[in-house]
Amino acid sequence: MKFDKRTTENMHKLVVLIREYEGKDITELSQLFQTSPIEFNAAAWGAVDSGFIKIHDDNKVELLKQPEKFELGELVEHLMEIIPYTVGKINENEADIEDNYFSSWTAGFPAHDVMIAVKKLIADGKLASYEIVDVEVTKLNREERRKRKDGKTELTSESTYTFYTMPKNVNERWGEKQFKDAKMLQEKQAQAK
Repeated sequence: MKFDKRTTENMHKLVVLIREYEGKDITELSQLFQTSPIEFNAAAWGAVDSGFIKIHDDNKVELLKQPEKFELGELVEHLMEIIPYTVGKINENEADIEDNYFSSWTAGFPAHDVMIAVKKLIADGKLASYEIVDVEVTKLNREERRKRKDGKTELTSESTYTFYTMPKNVNERWGEKQFKDAKMLQEKQAQAK
């Protein structure tokens, strides 16, 4: 069967998501894919009929092959143009954008299109990301220490933040400036090519 442009694009997007989020079953993938159920089902069944994927009885998805040329649609192409531009403008102020703010900025786009664009931009070396783990130590007061059976006098919690930047600036780690106690940050490996 010959599929229309939109269904073909959705089939190709589904292939990308299966590749990037290996191990997710078809139900989990449908939750990542922000479109109507009829469009998702057409994309999934079309990908099966085209030989790209196999959906097993337990809903696990197997990637069999990829399209020779991906058609990801105008929105993904648009995002791949504006994301590096806007992140570059933020970098001009020696700042990086944190994932929660980035999500707010891209909220008007389907999340799967944003995920695909970001993954492709990072793979193509046009965008970079890094993580910061913020460690917070809370000293327990006398009453809290008395209630504890383990003898601890303080509690430690970690929060992980992902930042996006241009590849040439990934080692600057400008996102660290927003944390009150930079010496408590734990560096994680940057993802840049």
